[in-house]
Amino acid sequence: NGEIVTNQQLILGWIDDIHIDIYKACTGKGLNFNSKFRQWFLNNIPDNASVLDVGCATGISLEFFQKAKKLIFYKGVDFVARYIERAKKKFKNGNFEVADGTNLSEKDESFDFVICNYLLDQVPDYRSFIKEGLRIAKKQYIFSLFIPPWEKETFDECWNHSKYPSRSYVVHWNKQQLEDFLKSFNYPIEIINLPQDHSFKWTIYRIIKS
Repeated sequence: NGEIVTNQQLILGWIDDIHIDIYKACTGKGLNFNSKFRQWFLNNIPDNASVLDVGCATGISLEFFQKAKKLIFYKGVDFVARYIERAKKKFKNGNFEVADGTNLSEKDESFDFVICNYLLDQVPDYRSFIKEGLRIAKKQYIFSLFIPPWEKETFDECWNHSKYPSRSYVVHWNKQQLEDFLKSFNYPIEIINLPQDHSFKWTIYRIIKS
């Protein structure tokens, strides 16, 4: 357990340092409704879908869905209690819960979409984390990864670094390990590399169950 506690402390230190509101870090302008990354999600999750946001932080994705007037059933979970507290204060009628992404209470295929943004690369037990997302997703499991502006230019270059020099940011696996594990489920996989979006480059993984 000592290693996991250390990893969590590193994660929390990095989050507190640069993205209490992640979109301020991404754009330098706070919430950016024209973000290519955010628009991709708005265009690919239909109205009336149910969405479980694993690692929801303070509910930023919900804010985008609401501003786009997406009629969805949304639930956000995060293991950081203070982020869930902030989300509940911000969204009085929101559905938020403190939970561990590797051991969730939701029933099998209980949400159309399970999403996870800018988190998975820092999860030590990424296999259990992905299995849980796929178990709960009825239609698609979608997660995204980004390259911070202070790092390498491509994911292939970035994967080789176990610890980034400029922040307490730890990658617990490499790209090949991830993609080999995803293929083991025998679901169709789409890998979307978005163009430069302000200071960040995004890769989105979409696993299609139905």
